[in-house]
Amino acid sequence: MIALDVITAVSRTSPHACALEMGADKLSWEAYRDQVQELLPWLAAALDCADATVVIEAPASIAVFVITSALATIGTPWIALDPGKPADVRQHQTRLLAPSLIVRQVAGAVVFDVVGTGQRLPLPNVPVGEQPALDEQRPFRAFGFTSGTTGSPKLVLRTRPSEVRRSRYMIDRFGFDATDRFLLCLPLSHASSHGWARTFLSAGATVVIGAPDAEDIADNLLHHRITASLIVPPILAEVLDHVRKLQGARRADTELAFLLTGGRHVSASLVGRTLRVLGPVLHSYYGTTETGVNAIATPIELLADPRTSGASIDGTVIRIVDRDGRCVTAGETGRVAIASYMNAERYGSGPIPTVLIDGESFTITSDTGYLTEDDELRILGRTSGDAGADSCGDLIGLEEDLRILSGVADAAAMIDPETQRVDLFIVEGAGHAGIDTPLVSYLATQLARQRGVRLPTLVHVVDRLSFNPTGKFDRAKTLAIV
Repeated sequence: MIALDVITAVSRTSPHACALEMGADKLSWEAYRDQVQELLPWLAAALDCADATVVIEAPASIAVFVITSALATIGTPWIALDPGKPADVRQHQTRLLAPSLIVRQVAGAVVFDVVGTGQRLPLPNVPVGEQPALDEQRPFRAFGFTSGTTGSPKLVLRTRPSEVRRSRYMIDRFGFDATDRFLLCLPLSHASSHGWARTFLSAGATVVIGAPDAEDIADNLLHHRITASLIVPPILAEVLDHVRKLQGARRADTELAFLLTGGRHVSASLVGRTLRVLGPVLHSYYGTTETGVNAIATPIELLADPRTSGASIDGTVIRIVDRDGRCVTAGETGRVAIASYMNAERYGSGPIPTVLIDGESFTITSDTGYLTEDDELRILGRTSGDAGADSCGDLIGLEEDLRILSGVADAAAMIDPETQRVDLFIVEGAGHAGIDTPLVSYLATQLARQRGVRLPTLVHVVDRLSFNPTGKFDRAKTLAIV
């Protein structure tokens, strides 16, 4: 989160303006500064080791923002764990990080668990004293975890700071300022959630901390003067349903000017629905844990091509490469490769795959796609294991095809990393007598071939699709739904 020097700079010009808001609770910039200052001496003493790390298991709150700002000030990395992951996965992640402190919420209060001692301390509230002498030489470190969509989450490590440059670019490009009210409605485990909150705080704006609940989000957009937000596609679809219920067929009357979404499930129909319900506010981004934000599509670009991810942002170069790591021409499909100041250095378990292009190192992602003649990126899907880009085909387009089959309400396509098979999950539409599974399986197979899928396919008719709180499709939970 933003460090004390940024908070202090804003508090000098706007001491009584609201920095953080959560329900009826509000924290001014002046109080934000004071609370971070109060926490610093204790936190600096507790984390005096240069390689100290903090894990956040508490949900987003004003108190957690104060803690993470104090951590940013002393240069200690923190990482929030995904509440949607099973307990054993989170325990494995914690072992990999070897944190000194774990921040949890117990009975509504934020507490520190001191690792190795069994101590549980309430959020310290010490008298304001002199700011501790901070080690300016402490090397920058930051961590993240991949989503685990195609396997176990991987620990990603960074040793080069990028937040200040990225925030300044976004502020300048989109004109964010102190009048903005950014709705944070994603768990902090989604790197983009606190990344964009940091950007708006850097602009002196207000961050409104909401719940990852579609009805709550719709209420915030309609009644709480929200000007910007980041909402993942599955939740956005539900938000639009709630707004429609409250507003009817007319376009919603909101102050929303910048709505960001991203991920594999940004369908053409979702882009169109957002335009009809909320107006021309939707922006779509493409990024990965390893490479940060790479491209952003504007409302105009999405109008022309709902499948586009837009052009690369400043400081990022996108290339499409074949199996041998050679660049392909515009329109040809391959793996997406990224060179950027935001690129991570390595995984916790080893190197991140890279390729050298014209003397520059590019991270090879798991995503397949192509670049248009205008250098706009179009993502087709995600590879898995040994499946090459030429055999995966257009999985996102295949999902769109399946949704328009008679009797189908929704669909998802993904590669099973163990079998190297494309699993097609199909939800039966309401009011239908029942899906003819053999017929739908046959049609799905034909559609997959038309979309260039060379891998074997298997159709699962399910009651509904399950997504985790950060918008990632959950294969296991979907299959387990009865």
